Amino acid sequence: MRLLILLILGFGVSYGQNLIFSPGALNENYISLDYYSTEYIFIKNNTADFINLEFELVEEDIPSDWASSGCTNVICYISVPENGPLGDLNPGEEAYLSINLSVNDSPGDALIRFHIFDKDNAQINDTITFIYKAESDTLYSTPQPWAKINFYQNVLTVFLKGGNSKTELKVFDLGGKLIAQQEIQTISSLSFQNFTNGIYIIMVENESGQQIIQKVFKGS
Repeated sequence: MRLLILLILGFGVSYGQNLIFSPGALNENYISLDYYSTEYIFIKNNTADFINLEFELVEEDIPSDWASSGCTNVICYISVPENGPLGDLNPGEEAYLSINLSVNDSPGDALIRFHIFDKDNAQINDTITFIYKAESDTLYSTPQPWAKINFYQNVLTVFLKGGNSKTELKVFDLGGKLIAQQEIQTISSLSFQNFTNGIYIIMVENESGQQIIQKVFKGS
C-alpha cells in the first residue's frame, strides 16, 4: 500500500491548477465492515474557457469480496467504471465522480485511481484517488438495517446488507405512477438526471416481503 501511495503522488501533474478538486484529489476513508460507503470527489473547471472532461481508470485494487459501483454527474455504472464522460464544463462549473463500496464483513484495503483529462487539451489533466481501509474494529462496525436508500446529487443509490436475496427497486411519482423498476444487487444506483423535478416515492422490497419506503426530492 505504501508503494501504491508513492506511485499516486508521482503520477499526475495539474497544469496551472486548471482543475480544482473537493474535498481533494486524494480521498482516504475508513469504512464499516457491515455497511456501505459513498464518497464523492468534485472537479471544478478553474480556467476561463469551456472544457470537455473525460476520465479513465488507471489503477483498481478492490478485494474480491467487496461490492462496488460508481456514478458521475452524467451516468451511473454497475461497477467501478473503466472510462467515460464527465461532460462539458463552462468556467466555474463542476463535475463529480463517486464510488460506492460495500465491504461485506471482509477486512482489507482498496485503491481506485482515475485519470481526469480534457480530450481537446492535453495540458488539462490530473488524477484523483480513492483509498479505503476496512478493519475489524467496532468503531467502524455498528448494526445497520437490511437496506439503505441514499439520494444525493440527484443520484439514487440503494445498499443491501448481505445482498443475497432477490430485491426489487420501484420509483413512483406522487400520483402513484410507476416511473422505474429494476432488480437490484448489493449496490445499485439510478441517475435521476432525466427525471422531471419533484418528489418521488422509492420502494425497496425483498422476496421475504420486507419493505423500505422513502420520499426523495429531485431538484435542478
